[in-house]
Amino acid sequence: MEKNPSLIFSTQFFQASFLPYRVPYASEVHNPDNPDNPVIAVHAAIEHAFEFSTESSVVGLFHGCRDVSVGLKLRILERKYVHGTFSLIDVATKESVDYLPVRKQNTVLVDPSIAWVPAGDPWHLRMSLTAKNLGYSSSSAFEYPDYFDVGGGIGVSPPVAIGTLQVGVDFVDLIEASRIQDRLRLGVSY
Repeated sequence: MEKNPSLIFSTQFFQASFLPYRVPYASEVHNPDNPDNPVIAVHAAIEHAFEFSTESSVVGLFHGCRDVSVGLKLRILERKYVHGTFSLIDVATKESVDYLPVRKQNTVLVDPSIAWVPAGDPWHLRMSLTAKNLGYSSSSAFEYPDYFDVGGGIGVSPPVAIGTLQVGVDFVDLIEASRIQDRLRLGVSY
């Protein structure tokens, strides 16, 4: 279960979003050998976030690179969360802070990117390369990993009679993902 409102401001070269309150929640009841004392797993969080992104052509800096643009995304996040398992005996005999401690995480992360979109191409070819999670995180946790990684993508928008068709392949987590199927994402939209 997840719930959040958001406010987004967007122009041609700048976008800002504010997420004042995001609440994801998940729980699961495990039935061990003793069904009278089930084990419950809980994950819940409260998040507040700002995100700013911009992009610009590099033609003013490097002549002959009119089809190349650079982008930058800045993410500022504050998160409080609980993650753990407990039994009914734990509820009766322990304080909740012992089996579900509240953790906090503050992050300021930057994701730079570069893209190439050749002008005049009838298939609207797009290629990009990005780095993610450059910056600061107050704590690292397996529930919310903020590891540095790189990714890229290639896509096309073939001409169609009605509407817009987009096909693309993204290569994500090229450093951290251990299997090839964890690194590939195929997307099609019409």
